[in-house]
Amino acid sequence: MAKYNTILFDFDGTLADSSNCSVVATQQAFEQFALPKPTAQEIIHFMGLPIEISFRKMGAAPFTEQQFAMLLDAFRQHYRELSDTLISAFPFALECVKQLKEAGKTTAIITSKKTDVARLNARTLGLLPYIDVVIGSDLVKEYKPHPEGIFAALHALGVTTTQLSNVIMIGDAVSDIKMGQAANIDTCAVTWGAHSEQALKQASPNYLVHHFEQLTQLCL
Repeated sequence: MAKYNTILFDFDGTLADSSNCSVVATQQAFEQFALPKPTAQEIIHFMGLPIEISFRKMGAAPFTEQQFAMLLDAFRQHYRELSDTLISAFPFALECVKQLKEAGKTTAIITSKKTDVARLNARTLGLLPYIDVVIGSDLVKEYKPHPEGIFAALHALGVTTTQLSNVIMIGDAVSDIKMGQAANIDTCAVTWGAHSEQALKQASPNYLVHHFEQLTQLCL
């Protein structure tokens, strides 16, 4: 019998290659408000955090709350306009989630972006039919690495605390791994996303994989 019945995915950097979209949209938003433009390396480093946090770390801290809200809105507008052309599913991501659903697994996406945007992106990439629940930053009060997103997903899926040994969290960022650990579930780090293999190893995930084929085999 397979060990994992419930598979929880991060979205950006795990299922979807959205780094270029995030970089371009962020730089356009910062330029629009005459802020110093963050480098691509800076932006990718903070991927996985909600923009409410990452944008302040990248230089928008002096803004008033009203100005900051306008900056976030500008980013979201640029991101929506760019997403159809600059976001793609990682190779074999679609095959992975499809195989998991066909095997009877329950699946969820837990992401730092807004739920409606994540659902739209997942639908565009063909992933959404194989995902049971999407939990975005607007559905939680505490962001990653706090485990609230995991608990919200498990509640929506009908998974109880007595079934945590059958749940695994998969992500490309240290915050994903720490979130899973805080929820007392197994974790798997993937090396094709935002954070380096060295940083991920230091977070001590239960598993670390380099290819989607490995991930599929682990979860089936």
